[in-house]
Amino acid sequence: MKTSRIRLLYASIALTVFLGCGSNGSEYVGKWQTIASPHHSLEIAKDGKVFLVKSPQGGFLGPVTISTTAATLSKNDTLDFQTGFGVSSITYVKSTGHLLVPGVMGSIEYVHAQ
Repeated sequence: MKTSRIRLLYASIALTVFLGCGSNGSEYVGKWQTIASPHHSLEIAKDGKVFLVKSPQGGFLGPVTISTTAATLSKNDTLDFQTGFGVSSITYVKSTGHLLVPGVMGSIEYVHAQ
């Protein structure tokens, strides 16, 4: 009887650790806007194991188009996507709930859109 309780305890602990490790990426999903310029936005949706990052492009002299980039969740819980310069990553900062997205002059900070 005591042995079965101990086994059950160990199984419960192992299951808790296994399910609690890693992320499914749900923290990335939603509409986001930059802190510096709230009219700059992006939207992240999940389609199976792939994340679709949609962001408006252009608009200065021509029409605004929506750019869609496919990203995957890495072992480091970042969203990785291919660029012309290699792989870039979008990072979710747990302490603030913000995203850090690579930009031309460094990272751009995003918050959930209201």
